[in-house]
Amino acid sequence: MPSNERIGTALNSKNLKSDETHFDADLVAALAHASKLGATLQMLISGGFAEELRPASDELARVLKKACRRRNWGIGWQAAQRASRQGLIEWMMKACRGCNGTGKTLLNYGLDSADQKEQDCPLCEGLGEFVPEWHWRSQQMGLGPDESQAWWTKRVDLAKEIAGDAFHTARRQVNRQLE
Repeated sequence: MPSNERIGTALNSKNLKSDETHFDADLVAALAHASKLGATLQMLISGGFAEELRPASDELARVLKKACRRRNWGIGWQAAQRASRQGLIEWMMKACRGCNGTGKTLLNYGLDSADQKEQDCPLCEGLGEFVPEWHWRSQQMGLGPDESQAWWTKRVDLAKEIAGDAFHTARRQVNRQLE
């Protein structure tokens, strides 16, 4: 069973005792050695509950605010929360919304199957990965038409990068503790 599933099982378990059949408590203990953000993201991905999104988003906002300060990028607490929440949502979305991750869409969909041809998905350019569009992103974040695309894009992309790094570092630390 992958570690994310085991962490999710441990978080939802009523019995965390360690014996010859119960080792999920070891995973939870190993998370204590990860950063707070990394552990929070592991719990979010493992459990997948809506109530875990807020603590993960708040912790990411705290780290994002520090990272922006180091880069001399101005960002207030509310903007950091907004950018981190959007970054977290985009980081968790793996597959393209247009092709469902296949990288291909049908040309002439709905016609006779002989007339249908596959083409690279125009949203992800055939990669199958989620690529956010500014219009979608600005709607999700509740931004007005006068908001700066470049300003928000830099901060949301930084939030996604921070989340990915923290998650993978926490996963490595958990795996190292369990070896």
